Amino acid sequence: MGKRILKIIAVLLLLSAAFYAAYETLKVRDIVVRGIDDLDADDIIALSGIEYGQSVFLVDKQAAINGISEKPFVKPVMIEIEYPDKVVITLEERKRAAYIEKDGALLVIDNEGWLLEVLPSVQDTAYPFVYGVATDAVQVGQRIGTSDVFKLDVLSRVLQATAQGGLMPAGIDVSLAADIVLTMRDGMKIELGDDTQLEEKMMLIQAMIDKGYSGGTLGVASLKNPYYRPAGGDADDQDNDDNDDNDTAPSSE
Repeated sequence: MGKRILKIIAVLLLLSAAFYAAYETLKVRDIVVRGIDDLDADDIIALSGIEYGQSVFLVDKQAAINGISEKPFVKPVMIEIEYPDKVVITLEERKRAAYIEKDGALLVIDNEGWLLEVLPSVQDTAYPFVYGVATDAVQVGQRIGTSDVFKLDVLSRVLQATAQGGLMPAGIDVSLAADIVLTMRDGMKIELGDDTQLEEKMMLIQAMIDKGYSGGTLGVASLKNPYYRPAGGDADDQDNDDNDDNDTAPSSE
Protein backbone atom coordinates (compact mmCIF):
# COMPACT_ATOMS: atom_id res chain seq x y z
CA MET A 1 0.00 0.00 0.00
CA GLY A 2 2.83 2.32 0.95
CA LYS A 3 4.63 1.65 -2.32
CA ARG A 4 1.47 2.45 -4.27
CA ILE A 5 1.15 5.78 -2.53
CA LEU A 6 4.77 6.55 -3.26
CA LYS A 7 4.22 5.75 -6.95
CA ILE A 8 1.20 8.06 -7.07
CA ILE A 9 3.20 10.83 -5.43
CA ALA A 10 6.03 10.28 -7.88
CA VAL A 11 3.66 10.49 -10.83
CA LEU A 12 2.11 13.67 -9.45
CA LEU A 13 5.55 15.18 -8.99
CA LEU A 14 6.49 14.27 -12.53
CA LEU A 15 3.29 15.78 -13.88
CA SER A 16 3.84 18.91 -11.85
CA ALA A 17 7.38 19.18 -13.14
CA ALA A 18 6.18 18.68 -16.72
CA PHE A 19 3.43 21.28 -16.27
CA TYR A 20 5.92 23.74 -14.79
CA ALA A 21 8.36 23.13 -17.63
CA ALA A 22 5.59 23.68 -20.20
CA TYR A 23 4.42 26.79 -18.37
CA GLU A 24 7.93 28.22 -18.40
CA THR A 25 8.40 27.32 -22.05
CA LEU A 26 5.03 28.71 -23.19
CA LYS A 27 5.51 32.20 -21.83
CA VAL A 28 5.24 35.28 -24.04
CA ARG A 29 8.79 36.23 -24.88
CA ASP A 30 8.29 37.96 -28.22
CA ILE A 31 5.52 40.35 -29.36
CA VAL A 32 5.64 41.40 -33.02
CA VAL A 33 3.51 44.21 -34.46
CA ARG A 34 3.02 44.07 -38.22
CA GLY A 35 1.46 46.56 -40.62
CA ILE A 36 2.54 49.81 -38.99
CA ASP A 37 4.33 52.75 -40.60
CA ASP A 38 3.83 55.80 -38.40
CA LEU A 39 2.53 54.20 -35.21
CA ASP A 40 4.79 53.07 -32.39
CA ALA A 41 4.93 49.33 -31.75
CA ASP A 42 5.37 49.79 -28.00
CA ASP A 43 2.19 51.89 -27.86
CA ILE A 44 0.26 49.16 -29.67
CA ILE A 45 1.59 46.50 -27.30
CA ALA A 46 0.65 48.61 -24.29
CA LEU A 47 -2.89 49.08 -25.62
CA SER A 48 -3.22 45.33 -26.16
CA GLY A 49 -2.61 44.60 -22.50
CA ILE A 50 -0.45 41.61 -23.44
CA GLU A 51 2.56 41.33 -21.15
CA TYR A 52 5.91 39.70 -21.58
CA GLY A 53 6.26 36.67 -19.33
CA GLN A 54 2.57 35.80 -19.14
CA SER A 55 1.42 32.37 -20.27
CA VAL A 56 0.41 32.24 -23.91
CA PHE A 57 -2.67 30.39 -22.71
CA LEU A 58 -3.75 33.46 -20.77
CA VAL A 59 -3.59 35.85 -23.74
CA ASP A 60 -7.08 37.28 -24.20
CA LYS A 61 -7.19 38.00 -27.92
CA GLN A 62 -10.55 39.79 -27.93
CA ALA A 63 -9.61 42.03 -25.03
CA ALA A 64 -6.35 42.88 -26.79
CA ILE A 65 -8.20 43.70 -30.02
CA ASN A 66 -10.66 45.90 -28.15
CA GLY A 67 -7.82 47.75 -26.45
CA ILE A 68 -5.90 48.38 -29.66
CA SER A 69 -9.04 49.42 -31.53
CA GLU A 70 -9.49 52.35 -29.14
CA LYS A 71 -6.72 54.11 -31.08
CA PRO A 72 -8.37 56.08 -33.93
CA PHE A 73 -5.54 55.48 -36.37
CA VAL A 74 -5.88 51.70 -36.22
CA LYS A 75 -8.17 49.53 -38.33
CA PRO A 76 -9.44 46.19 -36.99
CA VAL A 77 -6.59 43.96 -35.95
CA MET A 78 -5.80 40.25 -35.85
CA ILE A 79 -3.87 38.55 -33.09
CA GLU A 80 -2.20 35.18 -33.50
CA ILE A 81 -0.08 33.06 -31.21
CA GLU A 82 2.90 31.34 -32.74
CA TYR A 83 3.94 28.66 -30.32
CA PRO A 84 5.86 28.35 -28.20
CA ASP A 85 6.35 31.97 -27.16
CA LYS A 86 5.44 34.55 -29.84
CA VAL A 87 2.40 36.81 -30.20
CA VAL A 88 1.84 38.48 -33.58
CA ILE A 89 -0.36 41.57 -33.80
CA THR A 90 -1.35 42.44 -37.36
CA LEU A 91 -3.10 45.71 -38.11
CA GLU A 92 -3.58 48.38 -40.73
CA GLU A 93 -3.10 52.07 -40.12
CA ARG A 94 -5.70 54.64 -40.98
CA LYS A 95 -4.02 57.50 -42.82
CA ARG A 96 -5.01 61.16 -42.87
CA ALA A 97 -6.69 61.87 -46.19
CA ALA A 98 -8.81 65.05 -46.02
CA TYR A 99 -10.17 67.93 -43.96
CA ILE A 100 -13.78 68.84 -43.26
CA GLU A 101 -14.52 72.18 -41.61
CA LYS A 102 -17.08 72.14 -38.79
CA ASP A 103 -17.88 74.91 -36.30
CA GLY A 104 -14.49 76.55 -36.72
CA ALA A 105 -12.54 73.32 -36.27
CA LEU A 106 -11.00 70.92 -38.77
CA LEU A 107 -12.07 67.31 -38.83
CA VAL A 108 -9.27 65.09 -40.11
CA ILE A 109 -10.64 61.98 -41.81
CA ASP A 110 -9.18 58.96 -43.55
CA ASN A 111 -10.21 57.77 -47.00
CA GLU A 112 -13.15 55.84 -45.56
CA GLY A 113 -14.59 58.82 -43.72
CA TRP A 114 -13.42 57.84 -40.23
CA LEU A 115 -12.60 60.75 -37.93
CA LEU A 116 -8.98 60.53 -36.80
CA GLU A 117 -8.57 63.81 -34.94
CA VAL A 118 -9.95 67.31 -34.54
CA LEU A 119 -7.65 70.29 -35.06
CA PRO A 120 -8.28 73.91 -34.04
CA SER A 121 -6.71 75.22 -37.25
CA VAL A 122 -4.87 74.21 -40.40
CA GLN A 123 -1.42 72.90 -39.56
CA ASP A 124 -0.53 72.04 -43.15
CA THR A 125 -2.20 71.82 -46.51
CA ALA A 126 -1.16 68.30 -47.39
CA TYR A 127 -4.75 67.13 -47.60
CA PRO A 128 -7.74 68.39 -49.59
CA PHE A 129 -10.66 70.27 -48.08
CA VAL A 130 -14.00 68.54 -48.53
CA TYR A 131 -17.17 70.43 -49.41
CA GLY A 132 -20.74 69.25 -49.64
CA VAL A 133 -20.81 66.63 -46.86
CA ALA A 134 -23.01 67.50 -43.89
CA THR A 135 -21.51 66.39 -40.56
CA ASP A 136 -24.24 65.69 -38.03
CA ALA A 137 -22.48 63.66 -35.36
CA VAL A 138 -18.74 63.35 -34.93
CA GLN A 139 -16.68 61.22 -32.61
CA VAL A 140 -12.99 60.52 -32.90
CA GLY A 141 -12.45 56.90 -33.83
CA GLN A 142 -15.83 56.59 -35.54
CA ARG A 143 -17.07 57.17 -39.08
CA ILE A 144 -18.46 60.65 -39.67
CA GLY A 145 -22.16 60.81 -38.88
CA THR A 146 -24.07 62.35 -41.74
CA SER A 147 -27.61 62.54 -43.04
CA ASP A 148 -26.32 61.66 -46.50
CA VAL A 149 -24.29 58.48 -46.22
CA PHE A 150 -24.31 58.15 -50.01
CA LYS A 151 -22.24 61.33 -50.39
CA LEU A 152 -19.79 60.09 -47.79
CA ASP A 153 -19.44 56.84 -49.70
CA VAL A 154 -18.87 58.81 -52.91
CA LEU A 155 -16.24 60.93 -51.15
CA SER A 156 -14.54 57.77 -49.91
CA ARG A 157 -14.29 56.36 -53.42
CA VAL A 158 -12.94 59.64 -54.78
CA LEU A 159 -10.32 59.91 -52.03
CA GLN A 160 -9.14 56.38 -52.70
CA ALA A 161 -9.06 56.96 -56.45
CA THR A 162 -7.08 60.22 -56.23
CA ALA A 163 -4.56 58.60 -53.90
CA GLN A 164 -4.15 55.58 -56.16
CA GLY A 165 -3.86 57.88 -59.17
CA GLY A 166 -1.16 59.97 -57.52
CA LEU A 167 -3.25 63.17 -57.55
CA MET A 168 -3.13 65.72 -54.73
CA PRO A 169 -6.15 68.00 -55.07
CA ALA A 170 -6.61 71.02 -52.83
CA GLY A 171 -10.37 70.57 -52.68
CA ILE A 172 -13.09 68.01 -53.37
CA ASP A 173 -16.69 69.16 -53.80
CA VAL A 174 -19.34 66.45 -53.63
CA SER A 175 -22.28 68.81 -53.15
CA LEU A 176 -23.74 67.17 -56.24
CA ALA A 177 -22.80 63.51 -56.27
CA ALA A 178 -23.35 63.38 -60.02
CA ASP A 179 -21.17 66.44 -60.61
CA ILE A 180 -18.07 66.06 -58.47
CA VAL A 181 -15.48 68.83 -58.78
CA LEU A 182 -11.81 68.63 -57.87
CA THR A 183 -9.78 71.79 -57.37
CA MET A 184 -6.11 71.23 -58.03
CA ARG A 185 -3.34 73.18 -56.34
CA ASP A 186 -2.65 75.23 -59.46
CA GLY A 187 -6.28 76.33 -59.54
CA MET A 188 -7.45 73.91 -62.23
CA LYS A 189 -11.06 72.76 -61.84
CA ILE A 190 -11.67 69.17 -62.79
CA GLU A 191 -15.26 68.19 -63.46
CA LEU A 192 -15.44 64.47 -62.72
CA GLY A 193 -19.12 63.90 -63.23
CA ASP A 194 -20.18 60.99 -61.03
CA ASP A 195 -17.98 58.44 -59.29
CA THR A 196 -18.03 55.82 -62.03
CA GLN A 197 -14.88 54.82 -63.96
CA LEU A 198 -12.73 56.70 -61.46
CA GLU A 199 -9.58 54.78 -62.27
CA GLU A 200 -9.83 55.67 -65.95
CA LYS A 201 -10.68 59.29 -65.14
CA MET A 202 -7.63 59.61 -62.89
CA MET A 203 -5.41 58.22 -65.62
CA LEU A 204 -6.80 60.73 -68.10
CA ILE A 205 -6.36 63.63 -65.66
CA GLN A 206 -2.77 62.64 -64.96
CA ALA A 207 -2.07 62.36 -68.68
CA MET A 208 -3.41 65.88 -69.24
CA ILE A 209 -1.35 67.28 -66.39
CA ASP A 210 1.75 65.55 -67.76
CA LYS A 211 1.08 67.25 -71.10
CA GLY A 212 1.21 70.65 -69.44
CA TYR A 213 -2.46 71.45 -68.90
CA SER A 214 -2.89 73.72 -65.88
CA GLY A 215 -5.42 76.21 -64.58
CA GLY A 216 -8.72 76.49 -66.41
CA THR A 217 -11.27 73.67 -66.37
CA LEU A 218 -10.82 70.07 -67.40
CA GLY A 219 -13.93 68.00 -67.93
CA VAL A 220 -13.67 64.22 -67.79
CA ALA A 221 -17.26 63.28 -66.98
CA SER A 222 -17.37 61.66 -70.41
CA LEU A 223 -14.19 59.75 -71.15
CA LYS A 224 -15.08 59.74 -74.85
CA ASN A 225 -15.51 63.51 -74.95
CA PRO A 226 -13.21 65.20 -72.44
CA TYR A 227 -12.76 68.95 -72.76
CA TYR A 228 -10.54 71.73 -71.50
CA ARG A 229 -11.32 75.43 -71.10
CA PRO A 230 -8.42 77.77 -70.34
CA ALA A 231 -8.72 80.17 -67.45
CA GLY A 232 -10.63 83.26 -68.52
CA GLY A 233 -12.35 81.43 -71.37
CA ASP A 234 -16.07 81.07 -71.92
CA ALA A 235 -17.49 79.33 -68.86
CA ASP A 236 -20.37 77.80 -70.81
CA ASP A 237 -20.05 74.18 -71.90
CA GLN A 238 -19.82 73.81 -75.64
CA ASP A 239 -19.65 70.85 -78.00
CA ASN A 240 -16.11 69.85 -78.88
CA ASP A 241 -17.11 69.75 -82.55
CA ASP A 242 -17.64 73.53 -82.59
CA ASN A 243 -13.86 74.08 -82.58
CA ASP A 244 -14.40 77.06 -80.30
CA ASP A 245 -11.21 78.85 -79.31
CA ASN A 246 -12.08 78.46 -75.63
CA ASP A 247 -12.97 74.76 -75.66
CA THR A 248 -10.50 72.11 -76.76
CA ALA A 249 -10.79 68.36 -76.65
CA PRO A 250 -7.61 66.98 -75.04
CA SER A 251 -6.33 63.61 -76.04
CA SER A 252 -4.71 61.17 -73.66
CA GLU A 253 -2.83 59.43 -76.43
